[in-house]
Amino acid sequence: MSHNVHLQGVKFSDLSILERAVKELQLEGLDGTFVKEKTTIRGYTGYGGNPVSTVDAAIKLPNQSYDIGFNWDSKQNAYVPYFENGFQAPGLAADFGTTNVEGEVCRYRPQEAWLGKLSQRYAVLMAERNAARNSLPTRRIVEKKTGQIHLEVTHRG
Repeated sequence: MSHNVHLQGVKFSDLSILERAVKELQLEGLDGTFVKEKTTIRGYTGYGGNPVSTVDAAIKLPNQSYDIGFNWDSKQNAYVPYFENGFQAPGLAADFGTTNVEGEVCRYRPQEAWLGKLSQRYAVLMAERNAARNSLPTRRIVEKKTGQIHLEVTHRG
């Protein structure tokens, strides 16, 4: 029996942007390292579960019980997150989980919220890159209570 899951509905197509997203979260206190190559991650060990899984990329979290892996899915043409289903552990939720309108970390459902901060940061960085390619200036607006980022893109013309 394994608690490890592939998180469907959340995908990352560019490892360089994912790495930049992790670096930004490190500046906010994340104690983790992005590995941009095949590696192993720690997972659930009870009930005969495999404590180590091989993944295509990972975020190694030395102060947590588990790591976050990313496996390439050719059908989706993207990297799909793979990690311990017990991800709602307080430290992981605080580092990666999104907050609700009251500013509380979403720790249980939906599963997509478990990687909300990482997904949002990735999306913002992708949008900024695409805007820069079209010579469009951007500005981030961060809500203090929730930490949500709004991206303002200005069309000059």
